[in-house]
Amino acid sequence: MVLPPHANPKEYTGLFSHLCCEVGLTIKISKNEEGNVVSFTGIEFDTKDMLFRLPTKKLLKARALVNDARRQKSLSLREIQKITGYQNLVSTVTPLGQTFLRRLYNIEVYFPAGNRHHRRRISVEPKRDLVWWSKALSEAP
Repeated sequence: MVLPPHANPKEYTGLFSHLCCEVGLTIKISKNEEGNVVSFTGIEFDTKDMLFRLPTKKLLKARALVNDARRQKSLSLREIQKITGYQNLVSTVTPLGQTFLRRLYNIEVYFPAGNRHHRRRISVEPKRDLVWWSKALSEAP
């Protein structure tokens, strides 16, 4: 549950447990967290600063994927799919992120069917998207 910054979570624990039981949900105690920052579906929610952000480990992985792709002259379909899939997650907390995935998605169409390891040279437009992602991720908290 997400509570205002100064609320005492212990006051709501019983109510939350009761509601979950009523609707048939089980609570995995090992994943229970208390505090201002909670991780859910790979995204951190910070109720004190009212932010959504990536955990540090995911942010570092996103940076590495983009920077590795920028250094290469060609990429396989599998590599592009790995980048676009991960950046799709990142775009949930990055304003305009979906916009700068479009040209990367577009080049997936030009690969031969059934050969995910065939490599294609990356044109200027998708490279611009990778540059944008690199800059956006370097400025991310």
